[in-house]
Amino acid sequence: MFKIEELLSLFPNEEIKKLLISSYYLAKEQNNDFANTVFSQLLLLKRLNPQIDIIFIPSKETSCFDYNEDKIYLNELYIPTFFHELTHLFSYHFAYFEMPNEFSYFKNKFLTEKDNTSLIIYLLDLCQKRRMQLLKKEINFENNELNSTHSPHISIIEDIEDIIDSIYDGKSSTIGLTTIRNNERLSNKSQKSAGHGCQYFSITKYQFEELLADYQTIKLICPNDELFLLLKKILGEEFVAFLDKRCQEISNSSLEEDKAIDKYI
Repeated sequence: MFKIEELLSLFPNEEIKKLLISSYYLAKEQNNDFANTVFSQLLLLKRLNPQIDIIFIPSKETSCFDYNEDKIYLNELYIPTFFHELTHLFSYHFAYFEMPNEFSYFKNKFLTEKDNTSLIIYLLDLCQKRRMQLLKKEINFENNELNSTHSPHISIIEDIEDIIDSIYDGKSSTIGLTTIRNNERLSNKSQKSAGHGCQYFSITKYQFEELLADYQTIKLICPNDELFLLLKKILGEEFVAFLDKRCQEISNSSLEEDKAIDKYI
C-alpha cells in the first residue's frame, strides 16, 4: 500500500514536498486508484534511480523534463505542470520517447476522415467559450488582474487544446484549423489554440509525448470533465483504450522492478 511519507522522505526540498502532498491528495480525490499507481511509480523510479529529482527554479524560462539529467525542472509550483512533466519522465523510462505505431495508425486514419476536423473545430469553439467564462469569474477585483495562471480549470482547456495541436502537428496553435464545405464556398475556421506549434513538432517529433502528458494530466486532475469526455468520444474508443493502456503501462511497476527495490526497504 502506497504511503506518501515514503516518497516525501526522498525529496528534501520543502517546497517540493508541499507540491507532492497537494498533488497526491488532489489526484486521490479525483481518481484514487490511478493516483496511487502514479505516485507508487514515482517512488519506485526514485529508489531505482536516485539521480531523479524535482527542482524548483522560478527564473527558468519554461518547466521541462530533462532526460539527460533525469530531472524535472519547474518554474512554478503548479500541479498540472508537475503532472505533465512527470508523465514525460515515466514515458521516457518506459520507451525512450519512441513514437508507438498505434499513434501513427490513429493519426493517419483520423486526419483522412473529413468530419473529424469539423468535430474538433466545434470542440475548440466550446473550449474558447469556457475559457472566456472562466476568465470572467477569475478576475481578482482587488488588483484588477486575472488569476487564471493557477486555475486547474483553465489548465484542462489548455491540455485539451494541446492534445488537438499534437494530432495536427502544431497547426491548431500556429494557424488554426479550417474545414471547407460546399465546393469551397463555405469554410469553418477555429481560433488559434493553446499548444506547441508547428516549429516545435517539426523539430522534436514529440507529438505523441505531448498528447500523452496532457491526457494523463487530465486523468489525474479531472477525468470526468465534460469537454474531456467529448474529446475522447471524437478520438474514438480504440485510440482512447490505447491511451488508457499506455497510461497504466508507464505508471505500473513490474514484478522484477518491485524485487529490485527490496534492498532499499
